Amino acid sequence: MEQNKDKITVHRTGSTLYPDMLREIRDAEEEINFEYYIVRWDNIGRKFFRELKKAAERGVKVRMILDGFGSWDFPKPAKKALRESGVELIHYNPVKLYKGVWKWILRDHRKILTIDGEKGYLGGMNIDRKHLKPVELPDIPRKNVIRDTHLKVEGPTAKKIRNTFIDSWNSMKKENDMEPEEVEENGMTTIVGGNIKTGDSIIKQYVNMIQSAEDSIKLTQSYFVPQKVVRKLLYEAVERGVKVQLITPAYYSEVRIARHATKKLYKELMDNGVEIYEYTDTFIHSKTAVVDDKYATVGSMNLDFQGVLTNREINLFTQDKGTVKVMEKEFEKDLKKSRRVTKEQIDSRSWAENLINRFLYTFRALY
Repeated sequence: MEQNKDKITVHRTGSTLYPDMLREIRDAEEEINFEYYIVRWDNIGRKFFRELKKAAERGVKVRMILDGFGSWDFPKPAKKALRESGVELIHYNPVKLYKGVWKWILRDHRKILTIDGEKGYLGGMNIDRKHLKPVELPDIPRKNVIRDTHLKVEGPTAKKIRNTFIDSWNSMKKENDMEPEEVEENGMTTIVGGNIKTGDSIIKQYVNMIQSAEDSIKLTQSYFVPQKVVRKLLYEAVERGVKVQLITPAYYSEVRIARHATKKLYKELMDNGVEIYEYTDTFIHSKTAVVDDKYATVGSMNLDFQGVLTNREINLFTQDKGTVKVMEKEFEKDLKKSRRVTKEQIDSRSWAENLINRFLYTFRALY
């Protein structure tokens, strides 16, 4: 690998991602950093538990951050066993009744793994067997199987992923327990881990990409409830001749109210020239964008209120031609398994459905 050159691998299912991650955990020599929103205690979660525990027992420094809401049911005996093996494990904002709902919505939505500062993973996949290929999940309805996008990064940008983890770790420990590493910019790929309140805002990067678009904007969003300013920029792009396409799920997810809020926006989006497609094969959970044939982003942030305003998120933005080309091809694959939403479908909605969509849209800041 050339100096300052990254190698980026795109994963679309846990069937390829998880074996790769577990292999790197087994090969780790010095350090493993693991920051996850959801870790299910299923056959996949137990594999990660065993390998992280073994790594700590052989002397690797293992640090774990689990979100206090997303991973609230991670078994106490398993956490105790990890800590006894030497793993440092902390929870981000555990849910407490006395905190109130406005504290509950502050979530660590990242999905990060870094190995020895040389390899890093980020994207939309949690640790959950539902991310495996449908053929491996005969006991789960196909519409509940999750299709997603996750990246493996080898090279300098992996250190930037590690630095993002360090920001979380130090803020939660309330001390500079870890020192970030200086990383030379390569001009092609960057990691952004902040929200609108910070200087390194993911949404600012999205805005820059949308404003630069000349030919096409291809969005895949599991929860698409963007602020008015973002919608306005998309409509302005359409006006200057840019083709804007959105792929969003056809099925209701675990966050049903988010789907209602997205559907409330369909008419406005379509009236302003945005092409809307619903992915019908499985449940699509990706948070990606490809602009022209020049820019792509993959990460954990949905274009919704929590992602932009409150969550800890992380996205990779790249101009690497190979990665952008792969992401374009993946978008086209998903488009073939999607149905286009028509004006007739929207006009034929019942008054009750429209009422529910509008009502739940008013609570968009809570999910």
